[in-house]
Amino acid sequence: PMEVVNAYELKGFDQTMPSAGGQGWLTRQGEKAQLVLQLYGLPPTDGDQAYQVWIMRDGQRSNGGTFCVDRQGAGIITLEMNVSEAEFESIGITLEPDSRGSEPRGRKVLGT
Repeated sequence: PMEVVNAYELKGFDQTMPSAGGQGWLTRQGEKAQLVLQLYGLPPTDGDQAYQVWIMRDGQRSNGGTFCVDRQGAGIITLEMNVSEAEFESIGITLEPDSRGSEPRGRKVLGT
């Protein structure tokens, strides 16, 4: 059966987004894991902009995917991973100029 392994609170890092926040859950089922992030209070993106998830493992940042939010500033993203990838120190969210970045170029808006 699927089980929740860990829960996370994402807090705002950008003072221009005072209502930004979110929750996350790491689930596990057999050798598969999922990180589900539910975010709120984020301004809608403009043009090619996208929010990008960064996972910090052993001091190295890796791309966890991109997402946009609805008009109310709510968004959700699910990251599929192996159980061996489910060990990490922190989660960060940046607002990027586009969804094609392999390293952060925009400002950090949320993090654990």
